[in-house]
Amino acid sequence: MDFNYYFLDKYKDRIPLGWYGFDIGGFPESWCKAIDDILELMIKHDPDMKIYQIKMKWGGARFYVGSRTIIDQEEIESLIEDKMYDESLIY
Repeated sequence: MDFNYYFLDKYKDRIPLGWYGFDIGGFPESWCKAIDDILELMIKHDPDMKIYQIKMKWGGARFYVGSRTIIDQEEIESLIEDKMYDESLIY
């Protein structure tokens, strides 16, 4: 499955104009499924949440979203970046 297309289609209304949204071509499938679950949960708590960019950088996930109601958003981003890292994915 091409998760870039899946995510871009599923979350297209949440990506503000001028942002990439997703560049996750090198992500393991398990990471993509976890990100999908996390995004669904965040949207449940904030229906107006925006997705700026989720991408691979230096072997790990980088997660940039915007929310006015999720107060621990930075903690969520940090947790994702800490847990979704694999040195073998650095290219």
